[in-house]
Amino acid sequence: MGSATHWSALGISTNEHMDLDTVLECVLGPSGTGVFRISWNDKTKNEVLVSTPNGFITDTLVSRDDGRLVCAGTWNHTARSFGDAIFRFKVYDLSNASSQYHLLLARGYADPITRAKGIHDITDSEFFPWIAATPVSFCPSCSYANLSASAHQSVPLRKTKHTFAMSHGVLMMSAWWIFGSTAILSARYLKRAESTCCTAPIWWALHRPLMLLSFVCASVAFFFIYYISEWRVRTCN
Repeated sequence: MGSATHWSALGISTNEHMDLDTVLECVLGPSGTGVFRISWNDKTKNEVLVSTPNGFITDTLVSRDDGRLVCAGTWNHTARSFGDAIFRFKVYDLSNASSQYHLLLARGYADPITRAKGIHDITDSEFFPWIAATPVSFCPSCSYANLSASAHQSVPLRKTKHTFAMSHGVLMMSAWWIFGSTAILSARYLKRAESTCCTAPIWWALHRPLMLLSFVCASVAFFFIYYISEWRVRTCN
């Protein structure tokens, strides 16, 4: 990690997806000064919780050590109750040892002035998020859990996701910009043409296979995009 402004975040999620998550994040500037804060993921965006009550996170440490961003702090369970209703909804109650959560690790670059986080990479790179497949509980008497064995970056593989996403775009453009539009134009403007192909009017000889190709391309494209989203339908809140 160089001297640019970086951020690192730990998501606390009820599943292995970044959707409705409490996030602990640190942003460190090139001067060595940083900030520790709480934020919230709501499927489509991340927002910093400015209503975080005083004393909720104490003993914070944000620094750079041998090229690594060091982010530490103490979570005060009692102070969570001092937050408003929205804060308590967006910050999970980790004092309940019976609740289990998946940990999500992400990092990236931030604006050096506003400290606003930039989006983490969604393609194959060192800034692609890591996910702990094994859920954990938080409690004072819990034993230490080594999550490295179950940690993964993506299922399916991130290279596969990137390839399928690119293929989805190519197939959808081919389906509608090339095959579908040509089929529609042939039906619109070639019906009066006297030419034939295999005894069929030329417009029909073009329209039918082109629409079939459009359907096949769109169907495969839908399969690709649902496969890489692990068969989940994303909706905006």
